[in-house]
Amino acid sequence: MRNGLLAVLFTLLVAAIGATAAQAALPQVSAGYSVACGVTRASDAVCWGADDYGQATVPADLGKVTQVSAGFKHACALTTAQTVRCWGKDTDRFGRAGVTTVPGDLGTVTVVSAGYGHTCAVKTSGRSRAGATRTSSRSRTHCACPVRPRP
Repeated sequence: MRNGLLAVLFTLLVAAIGATAAQAALPQVSAGYSVACGVTRASDAVCWGADDYGQATVPADLGKVTQVSAGFKHACALTTAQTVRCWGKDTDRFGRAGVTTVPGDLGTVTVVSAGYGHTCAVKTSGRSRAGATRTSSRSRTHCACPVRPRP
C-alpha cells in the first residue's frame, strides 16, 4: 500500500511540475525543500525546481551516478566511483560556508543524504561522516548521522 501511495504522489508531483516523460521514469528520486532530483535509467542525475543557487543545475562533468539526495538549497550525488559531489548553495542559514564542500579525505561512500544545512554520508567501511557542519544558534557541532549501512 505504501509503495502504491508513493507512486501516486510521485505521479502527481510529475504532473504538477511538468517533468517530461523521460524524467518520469526515474528509479531513484529525492525531494528537498526547493529542488527535486532523480537518477535516470541511464544513471544520469536530473534535477528540477528552484535554481536560485544552482541547486537544479546538475554539473556537466558529474558523470554517472547511483544515487541523488536533494537538500534545502543544495543537492548531492553518489557517483559510480562511490564518491560524493554536491552543488547549489554553499552556506547554511547562519552564513557559514561548507554545505556543498565534500571533505577531501571522505573516501568511498555507499549512501549520501543532503539535509537543511548539512550533508551526511555512510562510508564503504560502514562509518558515518558529516560532510559539513550543522549548528544551533549557540554552538557549532557536526551533524548527527543516525544512518546504518544495509546488511
